[in-house]
Amino acid sequence: MRQLSFLAALIFVSAAVMATGHDFPYKAKVAGENVFVRSGAGMNYYRCARVSSPEEVTVTAERFGWSRIQPLDTCYSLIAKQYVKKSDSGSGVVEASNVNVWAGSPYASPVHSTTRQLKLSSGAEVQIIGIDGDYYKIRPPRGASYWINSAYLEPAESAEKQESSEEKSEEQSRQADESSENQQRSSAEYDSEQGASEVKEDEAQAGSKENSEAQQAKTDSEPDKPEITPEQAEKRKQAYQNYLRCAELVSKEKDKPLEVQDYKPIKKKLAEIIEAPEAGRAAVYAEALLSEVNRYEAAKLADELLRDQDSELARRRSEIRKKYSRKENQITREEGYAYTGVLAESYVYTGEERDFRFAVKDRSGSIKAYAEPANSTVKARAMDMLGEMVGFKGEIIADPATSKVVVHFSQVFEIWEPKTGSDSEQGSSDREKD
Repeated sequence: MRQLSFLAALIFVSAAVMATGHDFPYKAKVAGENVFVRSGAGMNYYRCARVSSPEEVTVTAERFGWSRIQPLDTCYSLIAKQYVKKSDSGSGVVEASNVNVWAGSPYASPVHSTTRQLKLSSGAEVQIIGIDGDYYKIRPPRGASYWINSAYLEPAESAEKQESSEEKSEEQSRQADESSENQQRSSAEYDSEQGASEVKEDEAQAGSKENSEAQQAKTDSEPDKPEITPEQAEKRKQAYQNYLRCAELVSKEKDKPLEVQDYKPIKKKLAEIIEAPEAGRAAVYAEALLSEVNRYEAAKLADELLRDQDSELARRRSEIRKKYSRKENQITREEGYAYTGVLAESYVYTGEERDFRFAVKDRSGSIKAYAEPANSTVKARAMDMLGEMVGFKGEIIADPATSKVVVHFSQVFEIWEPKTGSDSEQGSSDREKD
């Protein structure tokens, strides 16, 4: 199991080295002004510091177009005061186990500084440099790290490597001069067998040294990356500049309100960088930026859906209010009655599971309202008028549950309607008989 874990770690490190072309850690120069250092690998992590060219940073890892760097002098971490015992010298000792250390930021309050860097054990020492509310500002402990967009970094040759290369070149030149002098002296002074033997030995040493120098020259001449022509280098530089412009456009677009954001032109430019065969690292950075843009567009789409839902809800509410208004305007008020209609039983509001109500119908038999008696006496009086045209006196209110109105009545009266046709003639005949 340990062998498998070691092999997996080795593969991961090898892949990281192949992706960046550098062994970690390595020095890198900042290629930009006011570049933000963030608490994590991505634009969604909060800002912790700023750097500008020609400052250098130490890169310890790289992931998805972001480089993990060692803390800068301007960086600080946060730790809760309640877990630290402060001394007069300005240092402190942790008095609890597994105490969280957070990435501090001058752009965010401690409450919103939510990126955990590591945990400290009891007895660990910290260097306190300030106070922010309930937290101490401390020098980032060993193991703390920050992140910066790899697009703003350029690998820098260390001074030690340059000096070592110069010293090696001088040493090789000096050895070559000494070898040449020895060969000349040997051929002039020694003609004997002993001399010839020494000459051969010197020649063998010189040959061995020449082979060693040739091998060293071959090694030095082998670049970390395939050699590129000036034209290819210019294209890579241009692609990198295009990427930086796209990153700036994304930042500006992100600051706009969601409803007016438009990433389509930027996505088109990023796609051109990714598809360019000689874009180099710019293509990798463009892919990472394109992924972020896709997330921003998803957020915009979600906002548009919510707006559409709110608009539809407002429209429906407006229609309901208009519908109620029309119904209220259609309420029949005859001879001072609040409402009139044919009184009928309701098969829904029977009084068993819901409040008792009568149904009020029009002459065609359609229910147009409900009537709720004020007390049992009024209810009993209304029961004797079922099927008759009645008038109610009381209060009318809207009922959203049924989309109809409810008449809370305290009095109900039967409305006499004159009969027509044969009914009238029959009525006249009856009166004559009487």
